[in-house]
Amino acid sequence: MSVWLEEVNKNSSKNVVKLCIVNKIDLNKERAITKEAGENWAMENEMLYCEASAKSDIGVQDVFREAVRQICANEELLQGTASKKNSVTLSPISDNNEPPGGCC
Repeated sequence: MSVWLEEVNKNSSKNVVKLCIVNKIDLNKERAITKEAGENWAMENEMLYCEASAKSDIGVQDVFREAVRQICANEELLQGTASKKNSVTLSPISDNNEPPGGCC
């Protein structure tokens, strides 16, 4: 992971959103590192820490939501993106995590 992180730091802007995503948390008995160790490593490397299980559908949406939230909160990352006429306005997600009605 350190080599990957080195590449990200070398080839991206200083404001890039970095997430340390631990996958397969449904296999807790086979876990290679503790949650605390992962959180500490992420913090030391100025990364967000998330845990997920694609198989069990735990935390996957949260990971994407947090990434989008962090990107949208940083004006510098949004510079040069879609113009107003080509943009989409996103509405907040309700507390019950159900998308607002009316899709396609």
